[in-house]
Amino acid sequence: MKTLNSKSRRPLSPAASKWWAAPAAFMATMLALPVNAGVIVPIPAQPLDTGVRVAPNILFILDNSGSMAWGNMNNQDISEISGSGGFSSTPDQDGIGTGTSVTTESTGNSKMYMQNYVTNTLYYNPSVDYLPWVDASGNRLTGGTSFTSAYSDNHYVNYTGIESSTSSGTKNLSNKTQTFYVPIDTTNTSKTYLEKIDNYNRYQIPAGKTDVVKAEYGKVTQSISTLPGYPVTGQSVAYQKWLYINFTLPNDATSFTVTTSGGSGDGDLYIRKGSNPTTSNNICSSTGSGNSETCTINSPDSSTYYAGVYAYAAVTGMTVTVTYTTTNSCDGDAVGNYGWVNCTSNTPTGRSSADELSNFATWYSYFRTRIKTAKGGAAEAFKPQGNKVRVGYRSLHPDNNNSISPDFDIPVKDGNDGRFVNGNVSNGDAAATTTRSKWYNRLFAAYANNGTPLQNELKQAGEYFKSASDTGPYGPEAGANQFSCRQNFTILTTDGYWNGGDAGTGDVDSTAQSTITGAPKQKGDPNQTYTYSPSKPYSDGSNTWSSTLADVAMKYWVTDLRTDIASMGTSASPAGNNVPTSDDDPAFWQHMVTFGISIGMKTTLGLKSVDDAFSVKPNWPQPGNDKAANVDDLLHAAVNGHGQFVAATSPALFAQGLTQALAAIARRTSSSSNIATNAATIKTGGKVFNASYVSGIWTGAVNAWTLDTNNNPSTLAWTASIPAFSTRKTKVFTYNGTSGTTFPTTAQTASLDRSGVGPVDYPVSGTKNADYIMGDQSGEGTAVGKLRQRDSLLGDIVDSSPAYVDDTKTLYVGANDGMLHAFDAGTGVEQFAYVPNLINFGKLAQISRGDYDHQWSVDGPVAVTNRKLTPGENYLVGSLGRGGKGMYGLDVSTPTSFTSSNVKWELADTANGNMGLVTGRPILTKVKTGDVAAIVGNGVNSTNNKAVLIVVNAKTGAVIREIDTGAGDASNANGLAAPTGILGPDGKTIAYAYAGDRMGNVWKFDLTDASAANWTATKLFTAKSSDGTGVAQPITGAVTVATDPRTYKRWVFFGTGSFMTTTEAADKTPSTQGMYGFVDDGSAVAYSDLVKRGVNNTGATQNGYPVRTFDAKADLTVGKKGWYLTLPGNGERIVQDAQLVSNILVTASMIPEGNGCEAGGTGYINALDAFTGTSAGSSFFDLNGDGKTTDTVIGGVPVGSVNFGVGMPTLPIFLDGKLVVGGTNAGNKPGSGGIPNKSWSRVSWREIRSD
Repeated sequence: MKTLNSKSRRPLSPAASKWWAAPAAFMATMLALPVNAGVIVPIPAQPLDTGVRVAPNILFILDNSGSMAWGNMNNQDISEISGSGGFSSTPDQDGIGTGTSVTTESTGNSKMYMQNYVTNTLYYNPSVDYLPWVDASGNRLTGGTSFTSAYSDNHYVNYTGIESSTSSGTKNLSNKTQTFYVPIDTTNTSKTYLEKIDNYNRYQIPAGKTDVVKAEYGKVTQSISTLPGYPVTGQSVAYQKWLYINFTLPNDATSFTVTTSGGSGDGDLYIRKGSNPTTSNNICSSTGSGNSETCTINSPDSSTYYAGVYAYAAVTGMTVTVTYTTTNSCDGDAVGNYGWVNCTSNTPTGRSSADELSNFATWYSYFRTRIKTAKGGAAEAFKPQGNKVRVGYRSLHPDNNNSISPDFDIPVKDGNDGRFVNGNVSNGDAAATTTRSKWYNRLFAAYANNGTPLQNELKQAGEYFKSASDTGPYGPEAGANQFSCRQNFTILTTDGYWNGGDAGTGDVDSTAQSTITGAPKQKGDPNQTYTYSPSKPYSDGSNTWSSTLADVAMKYWVTDLRTDIASMGTSASPAGNNVPTSDDDPAFWQHMVTFGISIGMKTTLGLKSVDDAFSVKPNWPQPGNDKAANVDDLLHAAVNGHGQFVAATSPALFAQGLTQALAAIARRTSSSSNIATNAATIKTGGKVFNASYVSGIWTGAVNAWTLDTNNNPSTLAWTASIPAFSTRKTKVFTYNGTSGTTFPTTAQTASLDRSGVGPVDYPVSGTKNADYIMGDQSGEGTAVGKLRQRDSLLGDIVDSSPAYVDDTKTLYVGANDGMLHAFDAGTGVEQFAYVPNLINFGKLAQISRGDYDHQWSVDGPVAVTNRKLTPGENYLVGSLGRGGKGMYGLDVSTPTSFTSSNVKWELADTANGNMGLVTGRPILTKVKTGDVAAIVGNGVNSTNNKAVLIVVNAKTGAVIREIDTGAGDASNANGLAAPTGILGPDGKTIAYAYAGDRMGNVWKFDLTDASAANWTATKLFTAKSSDGTGVAQPITGAVTVATDPRTYKRWVFFGTGSFMTTTEAADKTPSTQGMYGFVDDGSAVAYSDLVKRGVNNTGATQNGYPVRTFDAKADLTVGKKGWYLTLPGNGERIVQDAQLVSNILVTASMIPEGNGCEAGGTGYINALDAFTGTSAGSSFFDLNGDGKTTDTVIGGVPVGSVNFGVGMPTLPIFLDGKLVVGGTNAGNKPGSGGIPNKSWSRVSWREIRSD
């Protein structure tokens, strides 16, 4: 009979390299272990090898001292606005000791400095579109945007919180004129330009009006105009009679003149307001002889004026003229003086007047004071933060508001790890929480009063991060279960100079500190050490100052804050000092990073950033209570705290600075971009293929490598590419329940819809989300409301190995972007993609979130029939693996012209509820019924919870047979691993299949009957710890079957162990798993039938490699059917296939050593005589590269087990005389590690033998 192997692999990890040559159609691969289903076998959402993501702690400290209620932030570069006509405007208060008394309603040129956003950077800036504060849900507050009903309170707006509410009175801003100033050229930022009044326009919203009036600054000039309708000629008046005229003047008339001239007679001129004049009742008269008379009235009003001509002698042919004068002054200034001139109705930005009034009102309501600006900026900056961070809130004076205590420590016991979300179980959160809403409530409730004790507040933050309590920053875990790698950040905001005394730290930054010892950067490296020696810019410089804010920041950065227990890192146990480091922050011990944001104040040294400080390396000025140098001290604190500093001289810069600080934290704490070469590769035509993923950003890649003359994968031939969305969207297919169709279906679109969520939850319609999944990047970005940015359209490929089809030169692989991908093996260009309707679309809908954290979807194995098995056709069978239950089938005979009609079937479950998470690659073979079948182990988390072999028609998806072993139940969840098959005498049809299960059972399935109903399962053996008396040893990799060439007896080989859950990953118990080999003679095998073998010399090294040996070569004891041995390492296990090379059994055992902070580990490649369980005649390994193995000996016994330093090793690969070893630290290129220049015999599972 022929042997069919279903290859098994453990889940891949960062920087893991796994690949092999795949020569046979029956070589099936079991990839990793499941995820998804229920609570039976709880599988984490992230690959175990990437570790549990430890969210950083962020403590935001708001300055709510009394000065925060002020309405000015003075420009420290411009002290006066001056200009033509002796104009001068200076600040009425410096904004340091006292706040301004100038309001929006103040009048007079002297108030201009405070009513100009250039010089009072807090003031209304029309170029800004002011928006109400954003609340915890990401929605804007309502109210306060009406010009006639703006919020009047300096601290609060109307807000209904989850714990308490705030309220504000309202003010009708139209009751008085509102004034603001804008530079004529808003792009000119030079000091010379901005300190001249001639370069500004004044804008006013006049009392009772709804328009905006623009005025220019200049000299007042006068002009004379003739009133429309004048002059009037040819006028006649009879003797002693009157000629009356009346007129109304323009509003801007400063005087008018009535003149008579010409004709004959004698007419006298009289002027009166409101009615006809008389000779005795008038305001002006001109009674000369003749008709040449003149009357001038200054400062007229809007009344109607009357002019009368009395005929002292009869008048004929007279001309009457009315002229008036105007000036360009807006305020009635005298001609020749300077002032505001040329008033017009005009807004500074082109907005409508109504929009300008609303914008002004919004600024007035939400940003008029420092405390309001800080609240609005913080609310905006924290809006994008979510489930990747834990956020607390502190203020300088938590008791300023008696209705609520603003301080809000990270609520680590909220059931959701204190994450900055309002937990929603339906969104995948662990618990329903209101953490985010409470944080926003405390922020909005802050009230400004009292002094600025920054030193003590920063000290309290540092002391908080020292807490070992399970309710503190390292909770909710307690003791040794706390994550030692958790990072701590404090963002300190302040508007002024600290006061209130010092924290008593002493001169920390000018004093050498003790050495701190930490874990090695990489396994095999020496322990890290750090000793602080004073140097600029950390130290004070030529003079030293004691107990400064910078000293506080340095103390809590340079001090190991957690030395209370060994697991957090001590000098004696440094492994716990494993905080991630970066170029900006080299601290590997538990510490606090300090960010400083100055609201309105600049440093006296002119430095603007931490980078400036490193460039200049200044001598820091001496700080002290209410000193200007305290802003320099805040920058110095950011330097010493290895954070960042922003001098925010405007509300916009404050929000921007806070956003930059949070972005820097995100960069430092994101999962490191480890490249995991995680999927098997297949050699074909001088190429190998490997798939990879980048943790943290969860993108993937498929690479093709060209082999050099030594069979090293040395040259990158191509990296897989995805066509443009416009082209690709017609080549993505799915299943609608009955047949194939293009993606998405109506139901899928509905499931992908997130349009009903708030802005912080990245709302998107179902249609747009489907487009995003198919590669539309038009909605991506970092701004609020944008979708997650991708630098690669291919999702992470963790457990789905590339399946190469030589018939069509096509490569298939599943990815956790929801798709099976088909790539042209010659070019790497995607030909089509398939989205199984089986996947959880609610989880897939989250993939576009900006804070997306990994979810599984199409993570299972793929197998394709060759044309010997299915003449002229290729059928693909795949599963979801960790992504969920189910299998699918496609006709991929012509992948270049694949259409929806080629989608053949999907199988969500079997009739008996036996479909679990299929993680083992199917065996594709002909069965006795005549069908071409896909044979799989059902995997874990089936409804039935039993180990079942499922046989499915590969073309139709019809279940041919479910062979239930009966092993497993609700209390003992079981599942069958990947099977290995044995062909019958015809060399075409499967006769037997072998597989193990999670309860340690080894099963033999008899498929020799032509009726599927007669197929049976027989238990051959149960593996248990403690020499068969302990607990079951799970079998999660495929068993391997081979024939002893000396006796022609069939043997079964396997290793035990599981690496599926976080509990299993954390299991460090030694000597609980093992390796086995026994003869299948048709009867059950007991431990008494086996010889126990040993692993020896466990502490030895050779040529720099840790090595071990097995028992000296010896035959089996007569009467014994096989052997077993126990793996001695802490938590050592085998989760992959065993392989045979000639008579050598080769396995890869892994020893997980990581924890939630670092999913690391090590392991061994083991090689021993397969049929005795002892050492082979000579070593399998050439460790010194001399081309010989005879010198690889310890204590006279050949080395049989080697740790190659690649982390937890993956399946060793035998490629044309070359052994290649990958692992979790092996790098991102296949072929890293291993032994060259070694010739291997053919592997037994490729041999064709008859019993």
